Order: sequence, then structure tokens, then C-alpha cells
Amino acid sequence: MTSLRTSIALAACLLCSGQTSLAGATRLVVKEDQVSLRSECSDHAPEVASLRKGQVLRLRFSIAGGDSPCYSVSAEMGGSTVRGYVSRSLVAGAEDFEQARRNASFDGRVLVSVISSRLPQKTRPPEGEALPPVRPPGGSLLGQPAGDFALTDLSRRSFRLAGLRGKVVMLNFWATWCGPCRQEMPRLEALHRELSARGLVLLGVNGESERDARNFVEGNGYTFPTLVDSGNHVAGQFRVTAIPTAVVIDREGRVASYLVGLHSEKTLRDALARAGLPL
Repeated sequence: MTSLRTSIALAACLLCSGQTSLAGATRLVVKEDQVSLRSECSDHAPEVASLRKGQVLRLRFSIAGGDSPCYSVSAEMGGSTVRGYVSRSLVAGAEDFEQARRNASFDGRVLVSVISSRLPQKTRPPEGEALPPVRPPGGSLLGQPAGDFALTDLSRRSFRLAGLRGKVVMLNFWATWCGPCRQEMPRLEALHRELSARGLVLLGVNGESERDARNFVEGNGYTFPTLVDSGNHVAGQFRVTAIPTAVVIDREGRVASYLVGLHSEKTLRDALARAGLPL
């Protein structure tokens, strides 16, 4: 395994609110010739591109790994950017990066410190200079009217965002393979059970197959609705680039909070309070 010193370069800092995801923290390098970049994390998925040894892959969001054996990445191919998934085992630095990520306990500032302290001097930030925060793409939605959409949940009930005006809505974008999502789900369930009567509508949004989402939800006894976002159109509408992402919408239909990554129950409650939910 190539060392972290030669295989991982710090590309950006982290997102800037509370507990964060680890978006855009690193690059990975292909270890073997003829590695396939696939459109899904599956040996049976269609191949997007054939990668060569030494090619750099920019990690789009590190928490795409979670419990999955693949990273979500992008790579430059003939002047164009192609995106897909690649096995952790086929990229140099994956093990070192995962160890740093575990040591950091999802605190991006610690992660940046862990990685940059082990990089060659020329790739480190200047001594004493703070790394600039990187705002999540959806941060620009704050204070803006949330775009309307209509989806059905796993029980085939229809939900339209505009029809929920007057309530505080939390959209939680998640996936079954996402480790931080799994950690956060019990907190969301507790909030749903406690606060629904006070005007909270908590909706999970999942872009996987209905079967996978249903098996996970029913197997864990979660009762808040999970909307089926086939094609991830609503995720794109809300500029979701990492999961979990929680979007809190106030009673007037404006985006009140945009939270990326794993968050404590207190942080989630504070976001709901800012949207006007009595706690």
C-alpha cells in the first residue's frame, strides 16, 4: 500500500456547521491497470470508464463509503469529468484515509489536522494559517422558498411539499449503505415520535430501490415516512452532494437550516426550534 504521504493530498477543508460530513477532503490514486469506474457500486453495473494505474480520483464525498466497499469519485478522462464508483481495494491510500477518518470521529477539523500533518510540507497549509471553510452547495438555499415536489412513500401515500405549508418539515436524505445515516436514524425516529403532534413532519428521502429501503426501514422499526426519490431528482433539487443531509423548512415554506453530515440530537432540535417548532 502506498503511504498516505504519496497517495493522499489535501484538496479542501470541511463544511462549516457543527458536526460535518467529510466532503472533498482527499484524492485517491488508482493502484492497478484496467480498474473499472462503474455507475453503481456493483460488479454487475455498467462500466463508465477504464482507469489506468496512477490516475488520480477525486473523492466527491468520503461518507459515500459508509458500510459500502466503494467510494463515490470523479476522474478526468480526455478533458471531461466522469463520475462513478470504485472499490476501496483498488485505490492507494484508502486504508490510511479510513483510519484517519475513524480517528477523527467525523470531526472534520481533526481529520484535516490528521491528514495534513502527514503530508509533504509543500502540500500543507502555511504554518498558523487556518484552512478556509467550504460551504455546502445547498447553503445558498437558506432563507429561500423551498422548491415544491411530489413523491410517494414506501406505503404509496402521496406527499406534496406545498401541501405541508403551516408545518415545520425536515427532509432527511439518506441511504441504507451510509454508516452515518444509520447512526442518525434512531435520533430522527425519536424526534418524529415526540414532535409530530406539535407540527413536525419528518420525511426520509431515499434514492435506492423501494425493496432495499423498505427492508431497512421495516427491519429497524422506523415509523416516519420514507419518500421514494427515484433518480434522485429531489436530492438534486436541494443540491444534496453528501449524505446524510437534513433540510429544515419553516411554516412559511422557506429553508431554515441545511445540515450536512452526522449531527447530535441537540443540533437537530436547535434547527427545528429556529424554524419555529415549539420544543
